[in-house]
Amino acid sequence: MAWRGGERGVAMYDPDLGGFASDTAVALLESASDAAFAIDPGLTIVGWNGAACRLLGYAPEETLGKHCSDVLQSVYSHGEPLCVPSCEGLRCIRRFQTFAAPSCYVRHKDGGWVRVNLESVVMSGRARDA
Repeated sequence: MAWRGGERGVAMYDPDLGGFASDTAVALLESASDAAFAIDPGLTIVGWNGAACRLLGYAPEETLGKHCSDVLQSVYSHGEPLCVPSCEGLRCIRRFQTFAAPSCYVRHKDGGWVRVNLESVVMSGRARDA
């Protein structure tokens, strides 16, 4: 998943690996100028880039290995929780469909809310190997 506030972001799902964080995906994530993170099939954060650090205040070591909902605590603009056990984003991505949640909010490390556009990218094996 990724977000856009004052920044854009992207994360990769690799259907050939059945998960979110191939080495190529993590390398792309780390080199992106947009705020981005990667998750594994259990929704554990396995990648967190520098732009994400700047946007939300968390260093990678504060997020890696944690469930994404524990870090993001995302809600839709009308207040309904976005980060729930039956996450719509995860359902979309597992069907190899992109997901977007425009104008939602994620929790900054300082406790405040950051308005973002949360988006995903599905990365195929061909794209990964190109």
